[in-house]
Amino acid sequence: MRTTSYSLYDFLTDCAGSWRNAIFIACTPCRHPCKNQRCGHLLSADRDGRPRLISVRLYEQATGQKIDPAECVGKLDRSVFAAAYRTYLLWELDDAGQCPLRCLSAKINT
Repeated sequence: MRTTSYSLYDFLTDCAGSWRNAIFIACTPCRHPCKNQRCGHLLSADRDGRPRLISVRLYEQATGQKIDPAECVGKLDRSVFAAAYRTYLLWELDDAGQCPLRCLSAKINT
């Protein structure tokens, strides 16, 4: 994977300081093992349009805040995210069989 790591501060900067300005990505059952317990992810984008993700579970642990997906600026299904970022994921993932949400959210340093 070629994506550089980023911090929780970077993520929040990208969504104007509030998780409510991020897009919630629902994590539906799939064939991948999930250490995030399929709780979903928050999506923002950096100034170059690259996606930045953090799992809801990790965000809640790091900040003590409870995420309500209904309060996010928008909601996407995992498959819609994968389709929208198809070319980006082709270059960023080491293996096409990887879960893109898990791989991209692993780049955050909390």
